[in-house]
Amino acid sequence: MIKRINASPKIIDRLVEYGGKARVLESVVIAVEGEFYNRFAASGKSNGAVMVEGLLVKAEREANWDRASAVQVKDMIIGYTLAEPQWNAHRDKNKTRVDDLRNDQQGL
Repeated sequence: MIKRINASPKIIDRLVEYGGKARVLESVVIAVEGEFYNRFAASGKSNGAVMVEGLLVKAEREANWDRASAVQVKDMIIGYTLAEPQWNAHRDKNKTRVDDLRNDQQGL
Protein backbone atom coordinates (compact mmCIF):
# COMPACT_ATOMS: atom_id res chain seq x y z
CA MET A 1 0.00 0.00 0.00
CA ILE A 2 2.89 2.34 0.77
CA LYS A 3 4.23 1.85 -2.77
CA ARG A 4 0.85 2.74 -4.27
CA ILE A 5 0.51 5.85 -2.12
CA ASN A 6 4.00 7.03 -3.01
CA ALA A 7 3.42 6.34 -6.71
CA SER A 8 0.62 8.93 -6.83
CA PRO A 9 1.60 12.59 -6.34
CA LYS A 10 -2.09 13.57 -6.09
CA ILE A 11 -2.62 11.21 -3.14
CA ILE A 12 0.54 12.51 -1.44
CA ASP A 13 -0.67 16.10 -1.91
CA ARG A 14 -4.12 15.28 -0.52
CA LEU A 15 -2.72 13.48 2.55
CA VAL A 16 -0.35 16.39 3.26
CA GLU A 17 -3.30 18.76 2.89
CA TYR A 18 -5.25 16.85 5.58
CA GLY A 19 -2.30 17.23 7.95
CA GLY A 20 -2.22 15.25 11.20
CA LYS A 21 -5.79 14.01 10.66
CA ALA A 22 -4.88 12.13 7.47
CA ARG A 23 -5.68 8.42 7.55
CA VAL A 24 -5.79 5.69 4.92
CA LEU A 25 -8.11 2.70 4.84
CA GLU A 26 -6.01 -0.37 5.59
CA SER A 27 -8.56 -3.20 5.73
CA VAL A 28 -12.31 -3.69 5.43
CA VAL A 29 -14.61 -6.35 6.89
CA ILE A 30 -17.65 -6.95 4.70
CA ALA A 31 -20.61 -9.13 5.62
CA VAL A 32 -21.44 -10.97 2.44
CA GLU A 33 -24.39 -12.71 4.02
CA GLY A 34 -25.53 -13.21 7.59
CA GLU A 35 -28.65 -13.84 9.59
CA PHE A 36 -29.52 -13.78 13.27
CA TYR A 37 -32.92 -14.71 14.58
CA ASN A 38 -34.04 -15.16 18.15
CA ARG A 39 -37.54 -15.94 19.40
CA PHE A 40 -38.87 -16.56 22.86
CA ALA A 41 -42.49 -17.29 23.75
CA ALA A 42 -44.07 -18.02 27.11
CA SER A 43 -47.62 -18.61 28.10
CA GLY A 44 -49.47 -19.45 31.25
CA LYS A 45 -53.10 -20.24 31.97
CA SER A 46 -54.90 -21.05 35.17
CA ASN A 47 -58.51 -21.87 35.90
CA GLY A 48 -60.25 -22.06 39.20
CA ALA A 49 -63.71 -22.26 40.68
CA VAL A 50 -65.01 -21.76 44.22
CA MET A 51 -68.44 -22.37 45.66
CA VAL A 52 -69.51 -19.44 47.88
CA GLU A 53 -72.92 -19.74 49.61
CA GLY A 54 -74.36 -21.77 46.78
CA LEU A 55 -72.90 -19.52 44.10
CA LEU A 56 -70.18 -20.81 41.79
CA VAL A 57 -67.43 -18.24 41.24
CA LYS A 58 -65.13 -19.03 38.36
CA ALA A 59 -61.82 -17.33 37.61
CA GLU A 60 -59.63 -17.62 34.56
CA ARG A 61 -56.27 -16.05 34.13
CA GLU A 62 -54.15 -16.08 31.01
CA ALA A 63 -50.81 -14.46 30.32
CA ASN A 64 -48.80 -14.40 27.12
CA TRP A 65 -45.39 -13.09 26.35
CA ASP A 66 -43.87 -13.20 22.91
CA ARG A 67 -40.59 -11.63 21.91
CA ALA A 68 -38.80 -11.87 18.59
CA SER A 69 -35.85 -10.11 16.99
CA ALA A 70 -34.16 -10.53 13.66
CA VAL A 71 -31.07 -9.10 12.00
CA GLN A 72 -30.31 -9.74 8.37
CA VAL A 73 -27.17 -8.36 6.76
CA LYS A 74 -26.01 -8.62 3.17
CA ASP A 75 -23.19 -6.82 1.35
CA MET A 76 -22.55 -4.36 4.15
CA ILE A 77 -19.34 -2.97 5.65
CA ILE A 78 -19.32 -3.90 9.32
CA GLY A 79 -15.78 -2.90 10.24
CA TYR A 80 -12.58 -1.32 9.03
CA THR A 81 -9.10 -0.33 10.19
CA LEU A 82 -7.34 2.92 9.52
CA ALA A 83 -3.63 3.71 9.37
CA GLU A 84 -1.81 6.97 9.96
CA PRO A 85 0.88 7.81 7.41
CA GLN A 86 4.40 8.19 8.81
CA TRP A 87 6.27 10.68 6.64
CA ASN A 88 9.87 11.16 5.58
CA ALA A 89 9.80 14.70 7.06
CA HIS A 90 8.11 16.64 9.88
CA ARG A 91 7.17 19.83 8.02
CA ASP A 92 4.35 19.61 5.50
CA LYS A 93 6.34 21.41 2.79
CA ASN A 94 9.12 18.77 3.06
CA LYS A 95 6.87 15.68 2.97
CA THR A 96 7.41 13.80 -0.28
CA ARG A 97 6.73 10.16 0.59
CA VAL A 98 5.18 7.85 3.19
CA ASP A 99 7.76 5.69 4.96
CA ASP A 100 5.39 3.62 7.09
CA LEU A 101 1.75 3.19 8.13
CA ARG A 102 0.92 3.12 11.85
CA ASN A 103 -2.31 1.43 13.02
CA ASP A 104 -4.80 3.99 14.24
CA GLN A 105 -6.83 2.34 16.99
CA GLN A 106 -8.61 5.35 18.44
CA GLY A 107 -12.00 3.62 18.35
CA LEU A 108 -10.88 0.54 20.29
